[in-house]
Amino acid sequence: MTSFSVDAWLKKILNADDEGTVISKISTGKTARHVKNKLIDYWDKSGMSYLPMPLQGFLVWDLYASIGQSDQIEYIAPMAGQGVGMIKEIKSAEEVFNDMINGAVEVLTERLPQRVALK
Repeated sequence: MTSFSVDAWLKKILNADDEGTVISKISTGKTARHVKNKLIDYWDKSGMSYLPMPLQGFLVWDLYASIGQSDQIEYIAPMAGQGVGMIKEIKSAEEVFNDMINGAVEVLTERLPQRVALK
């Protein structure tokens, strides 16, 4: 099992900008988007190919564990979508849900009534 902390992954995600991801097969052998990192850079520059799923995951599992033990977060490869650059803070599921509900209430009670006119 890897030992790098969730905080290290979150730090990588929070520090990513709108061009901070790359498509790679490094984690599983299947195409996925990851936060840019030195591991993917080195792998791609080496010319090594990726193994098919699930073999690639088996191959990198110990590598990820070693990276985690060394605490060198510039080599971790968290998966993230293109919108990662818009993430400025980490919220709990409850906070996200409440933000969505509050936004819907605002639209329905404040913005929408101003735009709808009865004839």
